[in-house]
Amino acid sequence: MFAIGLFAVLPMLTFSMLAGRSLLNEQQAALHAELQQLADFGARALGNEVRVVFATLDSLATSDAALRGDYAALHAHASRIVALSPRIGAITVVDAGGVLRFSTLAPFAVLLPPTSLGEFDKLVFATGVRQISPLADGSISGKKLVAFSVPIKDGSKTLGVLRATMWSDAIGEVVHEQPVAATWTVAVVDQNMLQIARSQEAARFVGQPATELTQAAIRAGLTTPYAAVSRDGVAMTASVARVLGTPWNVVVASPSTSISSDAWRAFQSTLWIGLVCAVLSVLATLSLARALRKQFQLAAETRAARDQAPPKQPLTRNGDPV
Repeated sequence: MFAIGLFAVLPMLTFSMLAGRSLLNEQQAALHAELQQLADFGARALGNEVRVVFATLDSLATSDAALRGDYAALHAHASRIVALSPRIGAITVVDAGGVLRFSTLAPFAVLLPPTSLGEFDKLVFATGVRQISPLADGSISGKKLVAFSVPIKDGSKTLGVLRATMWSDAIGEVVHEQPVAATWTVAVVDQNMLQIARSQEAARFVGQPATELTQAAIRAGLTTPYAAVSRDGVAMTASVARVLGTPWNVVVASPSTSISSDAWRAFQSTLWIGLVCAVLSVLATLSLARALRKQFQLAAETRAARDQAPPKQPLTRNGDPV
């Protein structure tokens, strides 16, 4: 009887396992999609910040003070902008001779040390187009930074380079604003494959190269999650998104165990529901079988009793049948 009940619920058990497996795959796909969406969202957020910086520089570079070479007025104007900007750490100007004319980190006309971005400035003069530097150390601040530079142009002639500095910490603020789980990591990787900002252990990893797997994913232009391994040997699942208008990439990574455990919990929930339904079905089948057996036994006993009873004598009256 138990075998009959078990056989009856085998289809339900099979269906539950198939449904659970399908849910497991769907859950993993949903988590992978969330990972990629967060990378895309972070790239858009950082791209918006970059556009604001370049718009500010373009406005300064085309101002009368910049075109006249009135560096004192330009310094005053730039200082007001830096004081109001949540992201720009400093604004500097380099003239056509490569001399750092001023920095908003110092009063105007103060003698400044040579810029640490001299080669980068030469690229702006050579191309005449805006540029974004790789991660560098500031010659005045000593902080890790990236620089956004635009040419100051009079027609086709480049008069100087106007540069806005964004500290690594400021980029890190954008990274920390991303709505990711506490165990997930968001990082920004520059054109030299160096991490310029990071949500986890920034002091340890900023300035360090991205992992080989992440570098390969960036070079391949992957737009889907990929398997990665952290510097500490932890298995990760990561996604990459390019920051438009920049040579940067945003990387969002989650421990693989996090994604696997979430999906596995969903699978277990479905499997347990199926098992409970199967057990209830077995119990119901056994109960029904027991009730039917009792009915059959009762019917058999009644028939046997009727067969064993002596035959009834016909009724007579005065010896004659009635």
